[in-house]
Amino acid sequence: MKVNLNRDVVYFMDGESLVITDLNADAQVYKVSGALAKFSYELFQGESTFQELSERFEKDEIEQVRKFLQDLQSLALVKLVESKD
Repeated sequence: MKVNLNRDVVYFMDGESLVITDLNADAQVYKVSGALAKFSYELFQGESTFQELSERFEKDEIEQVRKFLQDLQSLALVKLVESKD
């Protein structure tokens, strides 16, 4: 799976939390922490594939990330593109 961020989305790590801001939606801020933040941040950076990251996290954490990404897609913050990984 590949994640394409909306061009108006800004994200950064704030300590152990991932902060995602949509500059088009009155600067709505979404904040997550823990394994969800770490997995998502590394995926957004594009340095690791979903499959590579999946090998380092627990099954329930991976499912949590999938749901989180689907939620972000429903908010038009990201577009998920299925791929071989």
